[in-house]
Amino acid sequence: MNLWIRSQNKELLMQVKYLHINAYAEKDKDVKIYSYGNDDFSYLLGTYKTKERALEVLDEIQDIIISTSIIPLENNDAITCGCEKVYEMPKE
Repeated sequence: MNLWIRSQNKELLMQVKYLHINAYAEKDKDVKIYSYGNDDFSYLLGTYKTKERALEVLDEIQDIIISTSIIPLENNDAITCGCEKVYEMPKE
């Protein structure tokens, strides 16, 4: 499955390789979620007031990844829906 995410400021739409919360989330006033794409550069996707909210956003993204439609066939093969998914970072 390919997951696409649109940044909080709406200026970036990218295919995501992996995501992370900034390393100093406990110390920063704002907690940031970054993404790495196929070019291995870091991109800011969203900023949140607490680490708990940032983790909730990552949980939402994880739920989307897990919920990818897979149709099992009788011969034990599986077919995915072939749909790309886009997640838009929430404002707060």
